[in-house]
Amino acid sequence: EGDIARVEILRGPQGTFFGKNTTAGAINIVTSQPSNELSAQATLDYGNYDLKRVSAYVTGPLIADRLSASLSAYGVDRRGYVLNLYNGSHADSDRYTGGRAKLRATPNDALTIDLALDWLVENHANMFGESRPGGVPPIGGDEEDGPFTINQNSPPREARTNPGLSATVTYALPSGITRFAITAWRYARLHNFQDNYLCPRDYYWIDWHDWQHQFS
Repeated sequence: EGDIARVEILRGPQGTFFGKNTTAGAINIVTSQPSNELSAQATLDYGNYDLKRVSAYVTGPLIADRLSASLSAYGVDRRGYVLNLYNGSHADSDRYTGGRAKLRATPNDALTIDLALDWLVENHANMFGESRPGGVPPIGGDEEDGPFTINQNSPPREARTNPGLSATVTYALPSGITRFAITAWRYARLHNFQDNYLCPRDYYWIDWHDWQHQFS
């Protein structure tokens, strides 16, 4: 939260800088650059269903007027509010951590080099629909489900890992023209498991694995 500089609402389509698929516009969250002045902040929240949330941000100089850095990190842990009647566990929980580290170098008045690393690690027991109440032929004798309950022998779960690196080099020519070079790498990995039959039997489920990486 502490490293958010501004939020831009861009009308669509945005086909040049933000990609050809942003037909309806884009919401662009711009993060703050590392500062030459030392500052820090932190927040801690606690809520119902054992919600615990913490975030922290620190920035400051490493070499005065030439090299500065910043680090932001956050974490969330919340117990699910949906009871699984099969084994007494809780679904729809949240557990994830993430952050961003930045480094800004200004060797001279014309040249600026920005390096950034960000990451997200997410694990939670997400839900897909409600369990089937009572017996569904040829399955019978299942416990009747109530509000905020499921009855599944294969609990739903989702895990996600999203790291990324970027480098931006900015050079101001004597003519007043500014040149940019932007390089980035991003990786995404996802594992999603859903018990689509929604009852304590092994009939139909989806075990989805996906990964993607790109360099630009």
